[in-house]
Amino acid sequence: MTRDMFYERLGSFGVNVALIKKLNFTDEELAAFEDRLTKLMENRR
Repeated sequence: MTRDMFYERLGSFGVNVALIKKLNFTDEELAAFEDRLTKLMENRR
């Protein structure tokens, strides 16, 4: 998955993508964050 795809997915969860971009996560950190958030969102449904 590309960084832009991660940002798009995070944005769909209501995440402030501009803030995430400023944090300058590595690709691995960004993937881990998206994975954890996805699991959290699935558990909340």
